[in-house]
Amino acid sequence: MMNSEWTYFTPNENEIHNIFNFDDGNHIYEVYPNEWLINGEWKGKVSLINLKYKSIKINSISKWKMIKL
Repeated sequence: MMNSEWTYFTPNENEIHNIFNFDDGNHIYEVYPNEWLINGEWKGKVSLINLKYKSIKINSISKWKMIKL
């Protein structure tokens, strides 16, 4: 669930991230290309948009589960 304390912004398309840990219900996103853009942050978590499929979004995942390419 989204919280009003989240900070959202336009993602930087030059900063692509891979997810290496799809736990906590995010395993359903493993079928998409593993290239993600950060578009929001809050308390060590990020929200993501898939680089290829912009309509695919992960509302919340811990930042440590990702690596910048």
